[in-house]
Formats: sequence, C-alpha cells, structure tokens
Amino acid sequence: MSPPEPLGQALARVVYGVPLDAGERVLYFKANARLGRRIFWVILGIPMILMFGLGLYLIYSAITDRKSSIYAQALTNRRLLAINGRGAVRFSVRWDEVAGMNKVTGKSNEFGVRNAAGARFMYEQDLVNVERLITQFVQSAQLREQAPEVPFQSDVT
Repeated sequence: MSPPEPLGQALARVVYGVPLDAGERVLYFKANARLGRRIFWVILGIPMILMFGLGLYLIYSAITDRKSSIYAQALTNRRLLAINGRGAVRFSVRWDEVAGMNKVTGKSNEFGVRNAAGARFMYEQDLVNVERLITQFVQSAQLREQAPEVPFQSDVT
C-alpha cells in the first residue's frame, strides 16, 4: 500500500512511462502491438542459425526490439512523443519546434515532422490518424488547447 499523498501535491501524470509536464494533456495515444513480430523473428531465427548466421541476426533483433522500436506514440497539447518498449522517449518534439511535415510512401509508409535543423521524427503506425491530427494541430495552438483529452496507458506493458 502506498503512503497517502501530501496535501496540495498532485500525482505526476505519466503516459506509457513518460512523465507529462504540468498542464499537459494527451490528445492522441496509440500503443503498437509488436509481440507477434518479436515471436516470429525468434521462431524464424532458430532454424536459420545454420544458414549464414541470419538466424543470429533475427534473434538479436527480437531481443533488442523493445529498446529500438516505437511501442507507443502520443500527441499532447505541448509535444509529439514516440516511446520505446521500456518507457523511454525515442523522440520528443515540441509543437513550436516543428518546421514542416514529411510523408514517405512506397516500400515503408511513415508520417511525421521535421525541425528547423532538418531532423525527421517519423511515426510508422496508425498513419491515417497521425497525419490527420498532426496536420490539424500543427497549424493552431488554440485547437490543441481546446481538444479533449483521450484515454491513454500510463504504464509500460
């Protein structure tokens, strides 16, 4: 049982293990299911160990996936977030740092933003909603502040 909260202090709000700033609200949240992909890499990797070491690479990819891939994506009224499978931030871009939008179609589909330095911050899942919301929110801080908060996951699964 946790100790009682001191008077006048609110609990810190967290989205998928990442603390939110005071007054920050989650406007979009999507947890990406990657467990099936990791299991497939291990199952495929075991028989391929004898074939050119490709199996070792697949098993290594399955083991490091939680650290290197985006497991949750969120848009808040203050920033765009991509979070890995351990609850660490892969990227965090404040809305006022967004200098443009990028869309990649073809072999892989991605949508995201770039900053003034040209660095790209791309999402790979639920692109229809991500593109619609980023396009809508990047133009108006007032829309971001007026948008309702959506349900989101606090802890990392």
